[in-house]
Amino acid sequence: MSNEGESGPRRARSAHARGMRLSSRGWSQEAAKCFREAVELDPDRVESWDALAASLAEIQDLPGALHAQLEAHLRSPDDPALRLNLGNLLHHFGPQLAIESLEAAAQDEDLAPDAHLTLGLLHADLGRHHLARHHLEETLSRDPDDIEALQELAALMIEQDEVKEAIGLLRRALELEPEAPELWLDLARAYATQRLQSPARDALRRAEEVGGAGPDLALIDALLAALEGNTEAALLSLQRAYRDPGERELPLEFLDDPAFESLRDRPEFRALLEGGG
Repeated sequence: MSNEGESGPRRARSAHARGMRLSSRGWSQEAAKCFREAVELDPDRVESWDALAASLAEIQDLPGALHAQLEAHLRSPDDPALRLNLGNLLHHFGPQLAIESLEAAAQDEDLAPDAHLTLGLLHADLGRHHLARHHLEETLSRDPDDIEALQELAALMIEQDEVKEAIGLLRRALELEPEAPELWLDLARAYATQRLQSPARDALRRAEEVGGAGPDLALIDALLAALEGNTEAALLSLQRAYRDPGERELPLEFLDDPAFESLRDRPEFRALLEGGG
């Protein structure tokens, strides 16, 4: 006769099998109940956690799906199929799940500034610039001195050709944190976009003084050199930036700026466009 310790796994197998039959018919909610029963009876049953995650995702219970998928992954972290399922879940539902959680957090007045800031960053990453701007402005309405919100809103405004307004935001951020090289670099870029070469050079020089370096500085230096007619210096700075981009891939769209028109027939410039550095 089987003891009680053996009955749990046996009953879990039976519940799992019922869940699979229901899932094959498209009855995801009923299937989820069976898979949940299976993992309650046998918490180490990885395939039931995995199947529960899939069923919960089908009925849009995203927090539950993520929890179940992580339970499966934690029990078998080296299983490539589980890694794939977790990756797919995060890819398809991760941003939506984050947005839902952050929007709920934004209802709490104490948490609202941070929640709106993260929502703004997330929507910006997803290319939803109108929503990103709304949430960043909500952050600043509650905390006008939030430097990250000032900087990110300025970046959005530059992309939307509201450069004068962006410059005002960046100067406000620099009043609060004058030793931040990334703010000086953004200000230099904004001035360069407006073809205001002298203040752009001043901002770029200040960025270097406070520790600014790397590909962003080289890109702005290249743009200013091109605007000043110094094509050789512009090309050298571009090559320096694209050959050593650091931890991120630099956008080739930067090279579309009309300031680089005189470089377009140079083989070195064409190599940059082709990703050859």
